[in-house]
Amino acid sequence: MEFLIILLGCVTILPPVRSQSPPPSDLVVDGVPAISPDIMQATAPYWAANGNAFMGWDPKSNAMLINSVGHETRQLHVLLSPGGETKMTTQFPGTIMSGSFMPTAGDLVVFDADHDGDEFFQLYGLDVATNKTQLLTDGDSRNSNVIYDHTGKQIAFLSTMPEAKYNVIYVMDPRNPDSRRVIMTPDSGGWILEDWAHDGGHILACHLTSRGGYLWSIDTNSGETKLLTKTPETQRFYVEAKYTPQDTGLYVLLLGPHETSFIDYFPLANDGPIRKVPKNVTKALSLELSPDGSLLAYITEENDADKLHIFNTITGDELPQIPLEPALFGRMRWTADGTELGFNYGSTSKPFQAYSYKIATQQLLQWTQSETTGLPATPVKAELVKINSFDGLEISGYLYRPNPQKFPGKRPVVICIHGGPAAEFRPDYLGEYNYYLDEMGVALLYPNVRGSTGFGADFVNLDNGYKREDSVKDIGAFLDWIATDSRLDANRIGVQGGSYGGYMTLATLIHYGNQVRCGSDLMGFTDFVTLLRHTKAFWQTGARMELGDERYPEMNKFLESISPLNHAAEIHDPVMITAGKSDPRVPVSESDQMVKAIRAQNGIIWYILGENEGHGFRRVSDSQYQFAAEADFFQTYLLPEKRLTPLGPAAPVKAKFGTTPPPSSPD
Repeated sequence: MEFLIILLGCVTILPPVRSQSPPPSDLVVDGVPAISPDIMQATAPYWAANGNAFMGWDPKSNAMLINSVGHETRQLHVLLSPGGETKMTTQFPGTIMSGSFMPTAGDLVVFDADHDGDEFFQLYGLDVATNKTQLLTDGDSRNSNVIYDHTGKQIAFLSTMPEAKYNVIYVMDPRNPDSRRVIMTPDSGGWILEDWAHDGGHILACHLTSRGGYLWSIDTNSGETKLLTKTPETQRFYVEAKYTPQDTGLYVLLLGPHETSFIDYFPLANDGPIRKVPKNVTKALSLELSPDGSLLAYITEENDADKLHIFNTITGDELPQIPLEPALFGRMRWTADGTELGFNYGSTSKPFQAYSYKIATQQLLQWTQSETTGLPATPVKAELVKINSFDGLEISGYLYRPNPQKFPGKRPVVICIHGGPAAEFRPDYLGEYNYYLDEMGVALLYPNVRGSTGFGADFVNLDNGYKREDSVKDIGAFLDWIATDSRLDANRIGVQGGSYGGYMTLATLIHYGNQVRCGSDLMGFTDFVTLLRHTKAFWQTGARMELGDERYPEMNKFLESISPLNHAAEIHDPVMITAGKSDPRVPVSESDQMVKAIRAQNGIIWYILGENEGHGFRRVSDSQYQFAAEADFFQTYLLPEKRLTPLGPAAPVKAKFGTTPPPSSPD
């Protein structure tokens, strides 16, 4: 057993003698005890259950392009048939994020990848015949949002080439990188490329502003722009759009009030066929039009799950329901001949896998399988929890409970807080975190605190500006609720989160340290002001809009008052911090300064730094080690019946939270 030595209120943990599983060579591990090979071995099967992502189709053979985990990173490969022979596999040194075949010819796969997670994505062309890869961009800029013309001759994309304040729109023949040229230099951000007109001469783009989302047509030769949604009744929040084959109209997805979203048809000319629109759709998530325009695949959210529909745009009929339970669907793409729809599908019990559906025969095919050998076969369910917060606001979250037959009695809890904060946790496959449920008997609670999406525009804005810590108080409300559940142990609660969730983790340890035992912060920021000053330029504007502008003196003062770094002395629980050296969103200095501050107070801290990682670990060996270390961390400080560290001094909650200063002017 481990013993404790308590000197002057400081606790030192003497680790038991055990064999060591060394960390990967590119990880800097500081303060982390030797990780037992037993834990590494026990967590490994949960890592093997990775999803395989459908990317698109080979237009010549209808083979499927898949993104999946290779030896160390995600790579692309082509399946000739469901579960069949692999035709081609990339061997790129970095992680490939996404890729697609060029339409029509299918002679080239265009994909994007960055360097060590720095998110400065470069575009590459993979020659299918020779399996050779060529860099298509300059190697230094940030490139994204690739769309393809329907003839397969060109691509368009957004780029910061050269040093641009906002993304510039480029067109290029990827077989000849020297052909790239600028067609538009926007004077503001928020541009998204949606589709390429079938005439080859125009690109459809959406411009998102604070007032709405507007659709524009951009001439690919002259760069001339034309606002399509220009009358008051059409100035709505368009977020997705696709041309019909004759370019006579657009199928669009637009946002409505109270987080509703609809599908509509927007005519551009009068000489096309009459198009029908699905009825009674109030929460559409995405859409994909077949090559001949006769079929519209779309995903809706219904009762906290996704449902995939296929709609005949000529007759107005819904096709028979695809035989899959509502769960999670993503990335739909039609084959070039329009006979088959590919998509991703997963559930709380199974990770995302690639599927397809043949329209004529109504045949459902599963193309990929996940390695789940040795894992419990018990279905995993998420329980919806609704509570009232400190001010009466209803907030909610999802609770995953361990099997009560295997783990009877009150169970410890880890509260897992999502990033963003403008994001939403929806019931999903938990991946490696199923280890907590299956092997540790720990319940996992995923809250959607104020500021989360999916609950209306007003809810999203409830944590803005000087209301920032109201979301931390929401965690306090969940802590109080846990104490009312007879199957949960309110004396054994941990907290964990990444990015903004990392900040929330540290803030919870500060404000509710007497109710939680420990916390794991992954790539979280620790000082609002230093974050806003040092984050990369492409994140800075959005971060200031969400978190507050530190250039205003009173806002600067407020942000400093609530920054965890300035309250490090109030953290009395063990903390684990994980950071990536190449992180462009939350600079590694955010983690370094918090580690130093906690160590100055003789606090317990485990620190893992990925030398070749960014905002989230991607390399398999790095990720496996980090997760095993985190599991060991919670086993050490959360699972014991008795607390291993002394409680810090209690303080009145009201005195600990920031106060709202008066408005002021910028410097």
